[in-house]
Parts: sequence; structure tokens; C-alpha cells
Amino acid sequence: MFPFFAFGHIIPFVRLSNKLSSYPGIKISFLVASSSFNRIKTMLNPTTTINLIPLTLPHVDGLQDGVENTSETSPATSELLKVALDIMQPEIKTLLANLKPTFVFLTLHNGGYLK
Repeated sequence: MFPFFAFGHIIPFVRLSNKLSSYPGIKISFLVASSSFNRIKTMLNPTTTINLIPLTLPHVDGLQDGVENTSETSPATSELLKVALDIMQPEIKTLLANLKPTFVFLTLHNGGYLK
């Protein structure tokens, strides 16, 4: 699971993860911004084996350090989160290559962040 770092995207992914994880043999890795890790963990069913993978966004000019989701920024600077995700393409590709998922559920923005 790789939702955009906005809780309007994250919450449906959490719900889907909770539902899917109730089936035997389903393994879920959920990519999350480091700053959202604990909040997302509390939204997961306590019996799930969902693997939360924290990501730290790179520095982007104009985006305050430590801002990693839209609830921490203004609408004017939330577009900079997309820039940070674009910069992370090589890291995400390597991570996915190592995880070898059967499916990837992700939120795309204009142009996508996994080209």
C-alpha cells in the first residue's frame, strides 16, 4: 500500500488493509511517512500482521523540515509533498524490487510518482 501522504488517502488504504489482512496468506506492506507511523499504527486492527514501512521525505525547498503529510502543511505548500515523492522514485523502486509485491495499491498525482 502506498497512499499519498494525506489522511483522506491514507484512511481508505488503512480500511482496505484491515479487510484484506483478515484473509489467510495475505501479507501487506504499508509505506507511511515517518511522522504518521504511530497514528496509522493505531488505526490498524490489533491482530493484523501489516508491515508498516516508515519513509522519511527528502528536503524540498519551501517545505518545512519534518512536514510529511498534508495535515502538517498549508494547501499552498502541499504540492511540495508531491515533489518530495517524485524525488524518492529511486528509493521506492528499490524498496518495491526487494519486497516483490504481487499488487501495488497507490495514489497517483499528476504525472504519478512511480514512472
